[in-house]
Formats: sequence, C-alpha cells, structure tokens
Amino acid sequence: MNPQRLGPSISLLNYLYSDNPDFKIINPSIVDPSVIELAHTKEYISTLNEMSVPGFIPSHEGRLEALTKFNLGTGDCPIFENMAQISELIVGSTLSAAEGLMKNEFSKAFVLLAGLHHASQDRASGFCYYNDVNVTIRNLQNQNENIKILYLDTDLHAGDGVNYEFYNDPNVLTISFHESGEFIFPGTCFPDEIGSKEGTGYAINLPFYPYTSDDLYQKALFKYIPTFMDDFQPDIVIWQAGVDGHRDDPLGHLQLTTNSYVKFGEFVNQLSEKMETPRLLALGGGGYNPISVTRSWIFEVSGLANKPVPTKLPNEWRKECVELWGVDFPKHLMDEPSKVSLEIGNEQKHLYDVAIENFEKHVSPYWSIE
Repeated sequence: MNPQRLGPSISLLNYLYSDNPDFKIINPSIVDPSVIELAHTKEYISTLNEMSVPGFIPSHEGRLEALTKFNLGTGDCPIFENMAQISELIVGSTLSAAEGLMKNEFSKAFVLLAGLHHASQDRASGFCYYNDVNVTIRNLQNQNENIKILYLDTDLHAGDGVNYEFYNDPNVLTISFHESGEFIFPGTCFPDEIGSKEGTGYAINLPFYPYTSDDLYQKALFKYIPTFMDDFQPDIVIWQAGVDGHRDDPLGHLQLTTNSYVKFGEFVNQLSEKMETPRLLALGGGGYNPISVTRSWIFEVSGLANKPVPTKLPNEWRKECVELWGVDFPKHLMDEPSKVSLEIGNEQKHLYDVAIENFEKHVSPYWSIE
C-alpha cells in the first residue's frame, strides 16, 4: 500500500504500454460483503470495519482483546483509517480480474496490489487483512464446484494463508517456492506439509536456503512446475508473483535479480498458453524496495505479455519519480549479474541440493517429478 512502490510502477506501465492495444486497464468491482464471508468470519469482518473508522482508539478492554484475537494493531498489521475499505478494494480487483478470465474476456491479468497471501479466516498477518486469493478461489468454487485451480506462489515468503485454507482440497493445488521458514516469516510451509485427508499431496512447498541465486531458483522452477501443470490440468492458474526475493529487498536473503523476474513472466506465460483455455491471474504480492519492485514487476508484466522492454528507463519518468515519490531510479532496467566467489558458489549449490533432496522425498510419492 506504500505509494513509493505503487506510484512508480503504475506510472512506468503507462509510459511503456498506455498506447498499446494489447493492454487494457479494468476497474475493480464493489465487493458484496457476503463474498468476503466466503473466506473470512463475520466477527473478523465486523471488527475490521469497526477499527477502520477515523479516529478509532481501542480504549476499552473488549476492543483490546479483539486486537490480540485478530492480530490487529501489531507492527506488521497496524490499524489505520479505511483499512477495511482499502482491503475490500484489493479483493474487488482480484475478483474482477478472475471474473474476466472466466468469461474469456481476456486470457491474462496482472493485479499489482494483490496477493495478500498471509491472512486467514479470522486473523490478519504479514501486512495482509483480507486474503484476496482465498476469497477469489472460494468464489470460483461457488460458481463451479468442480473447478481445478493451480496456485503458484513465488513470493519471498511462504503462501501460508492459502496453503492452509485449501489443505484438504484436491481441487486446489497450492505450490509455494519461498525462503525457508527457518530464517524468515511466517516460519511454516516446509516440504513435509503436503496436505491432509483428500488433499494429501496437493500442498507443495519448496523452501530455499538464504542466498539462493538466480540460476538455482530458476532450475527448480523450470524443472518441477511443468510436471504439476501437466498432471493436474487446471482450469485457471493464479500466480502470486511477489518480488521480495530480489537481492535488494530488505526483508529477505535470496539473491534473485531482474533476470529471474523476466524469465518468471515468460515461463508462466508459456505454461498458461498450453492450457486448453488459457486463464492466468497474476498478483503483485510482496516487495519492499521501491527500485527493485518497480523494475521487477515491469519485467514480469512484459514477460507475461511477451513484449520487449527498453534497456534504459525513460529520463522524464525518472525525474517524475524523484519529484512525486522521492525515488531516484538508476538509468538501466536490468540488474548486473550477482558475483560470488567459487567457495560461496559451491556452498550455495550444496544447500540447494539439500533443499531439493528433502523436497523430492516428500513430493515424489504423489507426483512424477524425478
């Protein structure tokens, strides 16, 4: 919700693609409260609305208890004016995009401020108040109980809120590639968390060790995801495309660069085009360095759209970013490759092999990945 990460990104998209007929901006729909109730409790929704009123102060004991119960008023989930209304708008954006895809009005959609994958039915978490992914999936299931949905999450942080919401559901395949919870929030979603009951095998988690590089991350993504796609045959793919795995992001330790994000976009686009009816919903997810966020999102969008991007950022746009948001972008869009010593490179490879061995041990009984 930080204007420093959204403003430059929206502005650059307009600079690059506003005159391109292949791009269309859609307005989010107003959300019916009953739709949000598909994935959140009435008490939680009511509390969020109450605490969104201007000047709200949780002064009496009951309200203080509610803060604790719903994880509100914390460092990563502060209460602020209109937080419920803003969260509803995010849900409406994701719902609108999904609706257009299911009506075959377009085959791909990218929602920048979306993919709030940590919130659960009655609890805010990790800057997420309403889980737009869960609401959207539940709404799709409401319309077609047999719909098959593949959820791919490449955010720095595990998609725990989505993972556990559909943990027992064989019609929702959740796949999360993330930095290991041994080192960062939310501390969950390990390879042995594979789903339960009818959904056993349909929750897939690959946690990476810190300092995993572009080539190693891409190696895993490109190896495993096509198998899951081919075996599962989804009706729609939802990609949480968070860019906080970038090496310059302050919250993580992965060493991804813009090289990965353009390839992610191209790769997911190619996967979706192989579907009988291509439907791909991409969600911007996390990212907390405005410079890396904007550049990485642009590469993801261009990769999905199969459109080239300039090697240099427009000077006029760069000046605008300084004036409006106080962000001074470099001239070039693409990062320089990361350089590490042979010793560090060998250690990265060793830790990657450890992660992959553990991943395959838990996933291979259910999927033909080896």
